[in-house]
Amino acid sequence: MRSMRVNRLSSRSYPRWLLAQSVGGGALLVSLAAVATDDVVSVALITLWCGVAFGRLVTLGGGLHGPADLVTTVRLAAAVAWLLFINPGAASAGLLALILALDLVDGWLARRFGPTPQGAIYDMEADQLTVLILAYHAVSQGLPVWVLVMPGLKYVSVLLSSFLGLPFADPKPKDGDNRRGRLVCAFTFVALWSVSLPGVSSSAKTALVAAALGLLLLSFSDDLRFLLHKEARAPELT
Repeated sequence: MRSMRVNRLSSRSYPRWLLAQSVGGGALLVSLAAVATDDVVSVALITLWCGVAFGRLVTLGGGLHGPADLVTTVRLAAAVAWLLFINPGAASAGLLALILALDLVDGWLARRFGPTPQGAIYDMEADQLTVLILAYHAVSQGLPVWVLVMPGLKYVSVLLSSFLGLPFADPKPKDGDNRRGRLVCAFTFVALWSVSLPGVSSSAKTALVAAALGLLLLSFSDDLRFLLHKEARAPELT
């Protein structure tokens, strides 16, 4: 008989972490935009932030509770290592593709062995930090600094929802349905991965990343619209 797993990310601890993550992450993005030409400082800031933020999240969640959680953590650590030791070329792009493919592996493991209560949150926040890493890499490779808006949208969404009194800590805000979010995230990964490909023109890379930014903006806007509509209907249902 499978043992019961308790979700240690309480209704208070995770929202508090998420608000702190949004404020700190936003400050980090401003700092990255200001020191974009200083690779050493930028990479050090990103490495420190990923370690502290995700480490604190895992601590609040009581650690890693299954193979899916472990793979999620490994792929984030691998993405940080890739940024630290990047050597532009086809081999680097291939390695990054394998790292991003681990997002499919942890999903399969969750379905195969059963999800953990914290698993969806770990996965979502690892995705967010990976987008931050890849957005910085894109800017460091010559793409416009507005690419850093991509990870910033999540932080703005959380802070705005908190200000409006809307729930902001559900990894699947549309009544448990996150299929659209997963598709948008996958396209975002592909668009940012294309930056590492040799032989692709800068204009093509910029166009792909701009399309991904547009989809992210639509996705977060739709979630906010859904929550506002649900909040407005709540008095009618009571």
